[in-house]
Amino acid sequence: MSPEERATAPALYRALKESAARLRAGDDIAAAMAGGAELVTKAGFILDYFEARHADTLAPIASVKDGPVRILVAAKLGKTRLIDNFGV
Repeated sequence: MSPEERATAPALYRALKESAARLRAGDDIAAAMAGGAELVTKAGFILDYFEARHADTLAPIASVKDGPVRILVAAKLGKTRLIDNFGV
């Protein structure tokens, strides 16, 4: 990664953290995921996915009440594909 890309990379984690905070505050999953995806793309990533899933099964969920939630993200920055996740 270039120095500029290394400086941009932490935006991925910030988007995960902010989306998790929105979910904990009662925001709708679709809105929180869309907001996180927007933060990632505005930072310069090419997004593969930004999704909330059941933490144990990785099944899609409609609500944080559906079980423990994990936010999953994969995005490309330059030639590097970054993958991360965050518990809600």
